[in-house]
Amino acid sequence: MLQLQPLIEEYESRGLLVITVAGDSDEQVRKFWKENELGITVLSDADYSIATSFGIQGFPTGFFIDTEGRIVDENVGWGPSSLKGWAERADRMLLQ
Repeated sequence: MLQLQPLIEEYESRGLLVITVAGDSDEQVRKFWKENELGITVLSDADYSIATSFGIQGFPTGFFIDTEGRIVDENVGWGPSSLKGWAERADRMLLQ
């Protein structure tokens, strides 16, 4: 999440809404958010109800949801090329 913050801030300034979800308690999320001075939206999903609703099989999982509320792309996992892939998907969405 920390690696994504600058990218999220850039894309939010271009009109993309980004919401992150953490599988931790509200208290843990607030503590992490405050300690790391996050400027992004983080939701707590300690009971995994959000993960279950979206059928998440692995973490981290990212969904790209269009303005009609449809999931148009998904990214599972994280690695060296993840930031580039995330940016490419976000750019495609902003062009639509």
